[in-house]
Amino acid sequence: MKHEKNALATWIPIGVGVGLVIGLIFDKLVLGLGLGCSVGVCVGSYLDSMDD
Repeated sequence: MKHEKNALATWIPIGVGVGLVIGLIFDKLVLGLGLGCSVGVCVGSYLDSMDD
C-alpha cells in the first residue's frame, strides 16, 4: 500500500504563517519566519512518523 505523507506539506505553511504573524507583532520578521519554519517541519515530521 502506498501511503502519502502530507502532514509536512500542511504544517510548513501553517508554521510560516504563524511565524509571520509573530514576526510582525514583535518586529522580528526573520526570527519569526525561522521559528515558524522550524515548528512546521518538526510538527509535520512528527505527524508523518506517527502514520507509519
